[in-house]
Amino acid sequence: MNARKLSIGLLLVAAIATSCKSSTEKDAAAKLSIEKTLDPGISVQVKDGVATVTGVFIDEASREKALKDIKATSGIKSVVDQSEISQAPAIPSPEAVTIHADDQLNNDLKTVLSAFPNVQSSVKDGVVTLTGSVERNVLPQLMQAVNATHPKKVENQLQIK
Repeated sequence: MNARKLSIGLLLVAAIATSCKSSTEKDAAAKLSIEKTLDPGISVQVKDGVATVTGVFIDEASREKALKDIKATSGIKSVVDQSEISQAPAIPSPEAVTIHADDQLNNDLKTVLSAFPNVQSSVKDGVVTLTGSVERNVLPQLMQAVNATHPKKVENQLQIK
């Protein structure tokens, strides 16, 4: 009888031991499940049901989503967040746009247009209006020279030959 009780007891202990996964196996399964969903550059370590997250997320929203998903993973009891958010590169400020006064524009345009005898200009409130005619092959040089005088706008009413 004692031998029978002993063998039943051993059988129960063996059944319980084989039916339960070890903590290491649970951690490995949880880690594998989590790693399938992580963004590149993010890693996770799992020990005793505690997931430790490291790496750099592109923004706070992606970090929050990942942490929520990790917490919902079977076998995870808690999450230690050691991750960071990437710092966006500083956007350089645009250079200040210089717009010359009408008098200065008129003086500068006289010099520029001396190389283009068939082109005339008028200036009002920083807007340069070009009239006359110009050869197609010299139009880019003319426009570049006129824009170098720093007008607010150039209205091209030229006849192209």
